[in-house]
Amino acid sequence: YDLVTENHTYFSSDALKVFGYTGDEMARMPEPFAVLLEPEDIPRIQENVNRLKRLGDGEINEFECRIRRGDGERRWVNSRSMIFARDAKGEARQVISATFDVTERRETEEKLIESEKLFRSYFELGLIGMAITSPTKGCLAVNDEFCKILGYERDELLEKNWAEMTHPEDLAADFANFDRVMAGEINGYRLDKRFIRKDGRIIDTTISVKCVRRANGSVDYFVALLEDITERKRAEERLRESETKY
Repeated sequence: YDLVTENHTYFSSDALKVFGYTGDEMARMPEPFAVLLEPEDIPRIQENVNRLKRLGDGEINEFECRIRRGDGERRWVNSRSMIFARDAKGEARQVISATFDVTERRETEEKLIESEKLFRSYFELGLIGMAITSPTKGCLAVNDEFCKILGYERDELLEKNWAEMTHPEDLAADFANFDRVMAGEINGYRLDKRFIRKDGRIIDTTISVKCVRRANGSVDYFVALLEDITERKRAEERLRESETKY
């Protein structure tokens, strides 16, 4: 790409495949950027050209944008550019770029962002207590309902781990399941257990836990769903007592 005339001077066969045009078609384009790029990306490409002019020797500039291929398909490309030639005054004259089609990677990232937004909306909705915990049992994030169930402020919970809030008699079953997840035997579990609230009151809960693993299989973090079933348990106990009495 010539920085003075602001025109492309050469495309390899692989680059032409990325853009979906022949060499003759590219050469006849009066304004290649206007043809190749999405309109909203054109101001960004001009800013990038200005950055290219300021590159030092050996520096690499990376830029991503959307293109419209010759067949009309919209794709994402990544270009990594460096100075190829300078004029007699040492000013940057030409750059050489390696261009890659990164559409699949961008689409995956966008889907992940949407998925994270959706998860965050569920997290903050407050329909059920939710927490993200570490492999060391610490709380990394909690929602308002989780705080309400256990009677702590958010900042207080982020300094605690779930083991110290669990009723001592229920720790063994919880640890047994937790250790199986850490060992890779299972990815999650569900159980009824008692928690000790900040005010000292013991509550019955149902907790569902699922781990998220790294590429090597180790646990990155846990997502826990917590429901207070104290009233239901008390009602069941009263019903059993009533039936026994009857």
